[in-house]
Amino acid sequence: MSVPCRCCTQRGSLAGLRHDEGVDRTEISAACEDVFDQAIQYHGFADYMRDYDLYIYATADPRTGVAPDHLRYRFTHCVRATATSAVPPAIWKRSLDERLIDFETGRELDGYVWGVRWQALYPGISLVEESAEAARWSEELGIPFFEAIIETNGHNLSLVFSDLRVDVIQPGTAPFVVPGGGARLQDPALTVARVTPLSCALATPPGVARVAEYRLG
Repeated sequence: MSVPCRCCTQRGSLAGLRHDEGVDRTEISAACEDVFDQAIQYHGFADYMRDYDLYIYATADPRTGVAPDHLRYRFTHCVRATATSAVPPAIWKRSLDERLIDFETGRELDGYVWGVRWQALYPGISLVEESAEAARWSEELGIPFFEAIIETNGHNLSLVFSDLRVDVIQPGTAPFVVPGGGARLQDPALTVARVTPLSCALATPPGVARVAEYRLG
């Protein structure tokens, strides 16, 4: 965590990384290198389901005078996200105590303290060279796709996605907030202006009685 990264010493080169035409492989690789050995505090799909987010706390060498930042790495049009535990079975076996999910109650125990609520981005994020899965999605959808491997000391992730957007986010930002008055669950196909029958059924959210088959017109 003590190694300065470009995202903290040259903030303008990274924060707000987004272009109408998208970013290329070189830019994505540079952005991934910028957060090497930083801290992932949360990851998961955005609440609208299409994009996959990493919430990263990025720090720099104190000698730079650059303040830490909370960053959101948004991997857009994510068609696959695979998450596995990076914790080996021998450590898992010693880490089953429920007290370990809280830092205060688990800090003195012999096990993996889940309650630290962050994981180190080490070895970090890398793009897969010549990914067959990314190439297939590129051919099917007509836009670039990439495959990223994200390795930490907590979770290992594999994402197939089309673009990357990086934003500085403010304290208090929440990936999801439980709505008041109950959830409003809608069939996703009903929000599309033009739909026609398709042999492949879309998944219907709980509470929606009808299962419909649609495709974009």
